[in-house]
Amino acid sequence: MQVQLCVQKGGPNMFKKTQLFGVIAAAGLLMGPVIGAKAAGDVGTATTQVTAGFIAGQGPTNPVDPANPGGGPITDPSHPGTGATGALRLNYVSKLISFGTQPINSATTKRVGTSGSDMIGTYQSAQVADERGTNAGWALKVSGTPLKSGTDELAGATLKLPAGQVVTESGIDNGAVASEVSNALGTGGTLLSAAGGKGGGLTVDRWTPAQTELTIIGGTAKAADYSTNLTWTLQDSPTS
Repeated sequence: MQVQLCVQKGGPNMFKKTQLFGVIAAAGLLMGPVIGAKAAGDVGTATTQVTAGFIAGQGPTNPVDPANPGGGPITDPSHPGTGATGALRLNYVSKLISFGTQPINSATTKRVGTSGSDMIGTYQSAQVADERGTNAGWALKVSGTPLKSGTDELAGATLKLPAGQVVTESGIDNGAVASEVSNALGTGGTLLSAAGGKGGGLTVDRWTPAQTELTIIGGTAKAADYSTNLTWTLQDSPTS
């Protein structure tokens, strides 16, 4: 590319023309072919062995906060773990589901759990640790007896436990599944389970008290306080 610059100097009869020539070229056009560097040749090799061993866990461990299971075990005297040991263990279950005190109703009624229930933060929970290293599966079952006040039984009452929400300490879905138990007062059912090949690590099923439901047949309640106990059983396989 040529660039020309004309400058007028002196009077009309004196004109000097100066030319400025410049050459602009792309750098790539001025460069010759690039010769690639020769790859370095391997002159020797060696190996390093990496090993890691594991044994089954034993427990016991404290419960975790159901709202933040990845935060690790908590130390809270009001929420102790079960103290269970072994590679597969039930670490924690909430100790109380409270339905409070309400007037007797002649009609069949449904009541939900209250804030007087045992909670870590805002959740009730069941927590299972599987540290066997086999992922053979497991099942957590719950059952109970009818609500009673002394010898008086609250006939026909049913207690529904929700499936809740399954979370893990690792934050990764381990395949465990929660199921609603339609009536925990009696034969009960399986609340939480893991099929073979699933359920490793710490699994937490969490729910709020308001998700639990007590159905009372009209005309059966007396002016009294009723209670019962639920029994939790952890099995080392997903089938009964």
